[in-house]
Amino acid sequence: HCIEHPIKFISVKQPNVVKFKIKPGSDSGASDSRAKRISSFLFHPFFPLALSIQQTYMQPTVVNLHFRR
Repeated sequence: HCIEHPIKFISVKQPNVVKFKIKPGSDSGASDSRAKRISSFLFHPFFPLALSIQQTYMQPTVVNLHFRR
């Protein structure tokens, strides 16, 4: 998946309403923009949380936990 843009979750009942977004990219900005970045997601089946795993060539893997408050 491309990690340049946030992933938007749209309401089923109101198709024009964005319920929440996940921005999987790194906030540090230190990575080389030419490097291939891969992002994977693992969603919990019924709790509102997800894991995102970002991998960039020659960089440590980053794992984030995303949840709704």
